[in-house]
Amino acid sequence: AINTGRLTGKISLNYKPTSDVLLYASYSRGFKSGGYDGAIAFNASQLEPYRPETINAYEVGAKTTLFDHRLVLNGAAYYFDYRNEQVLSVVCAATGPVGKFANAPKSQIHGAELEAIWQPVEGLRISQSASYKTGEFKDFLDVDVTACQLTHETVLIDRAGQPIKFPKWSYGGDVSYDWLVGAYDTKEDSGINPQRLLAVDPVTGVPVDGVKDLVTSTFDSTYKEYAGFANATYHVSPRFDLTFGGRWSHNSQSAVQFLDETGLAPLLNIPIVTTNAASSESVFTYSAAPRFTLNDNSNIYARIASGYRPGGPNVVPINAPPGTPTSYKADRLTNYEVGYKGHWGTVSLDLAAFWLDWKDIQLLGLINGIYLNVNGGTAVSRGFEGSFAFRPTEHLTLTANAAYTDAYLTQD
Repeated sequence: AINTGRLTGKISLNYKPTSDVLLYASYSRGFKSGGYDGAIAFNASQLEPYRPETINAYEVGAKTTLFDHRLVLNGAAYYFDYRNEQVLSVVCAATGPVGKFANAPKSQIHGAELEAIWQPVEGLRISQSASYKTGEFKDFLDVDVTACQLTHETVLIDRAGQPIKFPKWSYGGDVSYDWLVGAYDTKEDSGINPQRLLAVDPVTGVPVDGVKDLVTSTFDSTYKEYAGFANATYHVSPRFDLTFGGRWSHNSQSAVQFLDETGLAPLLNIPIVTTNAASSESVFTYSAAPRFTLNDNSNIYARIASGYRPGGPNVVPINAPPGTPTSYKADRLTNYEVGYKGHWGTVSLDLAAFWLDWKDIQLLGLINGIYLNVNGGTAVSRGFEGSFAFRPTEHLTLTANAAYTDAYLTQD
């Protein structure tokens, strides 16, 4: 069992030099509990829990409104100091590397965000946002995946000073005019550079000077997506309306892995390998939601909506057997829901029943001795939920929630 407790909180300072400008600074301390991996254990170390994660977050920023509130400009810079950050790592089992959560004793992330919202005329809204984020491990001994694949033995690698893998730049925006019509575009670059297997003194564990790295590996990936979307509401009558929408998106992904194992056996002429992988797909999602107003206090509604999670490429060895999947597809979800919403003064009640169809489920599979992202079969999740709220006074609200869910596979 894991029993943990942490003190969290936030301190902030706000200053308004004018009625249209707000300057602020804040410090907060956060906490995420530890736990156990839910996967099947191939190694005793998988049964060990990962520890709680804490973060000290510092942020400064400004919020402004200009030109008679038609232009909003917001900006912020932040610095996150982590202790025992929970990261996805591996343990080395007899079959090779197996995924497991681990703790990086010390890591740091910093970045900045900008947002602009412009309303040049009534009903027209143009928004744009951009952000930059970077970070690195300050103290982290991790399992070397390459060494585990080659020898099936645990070799630790010092990742201190290495970057944390996530997109550095991201941006987006939309334009709306009565109906919501917009566009979205993003490009995300990430990488793990480099991973090194060093020759060390067996007694002291110190790297041996003058000896070439036994193995050097790098991995870089790029994700690009652009999309167009629209939403609209049609008022059929004063009591009945229909909201519908659609989104078309296209994404392309590429990954490059560089592997230099010449240091393992210089006389064997082991080739330096560069592996490229790519994928692309287009997806359309939609939603439709009729609503009927029973009276001033309640309405009934129905909703159907679809969603997806992008697929991507698999980086496989150049000598992988035929039939090894080099990519995996998007998995898709269709949600059907009916419900009731009502409020009477200090009392409110929400009820809903739902049915979720899930297909092409993304899984981590072992194919031809290689762990890859693959697509599974289909599943269903169905149930109902309800919430009740009572507000006897302005400062006191009592709530109760209940839900029932039945989920099961319909195809492996």
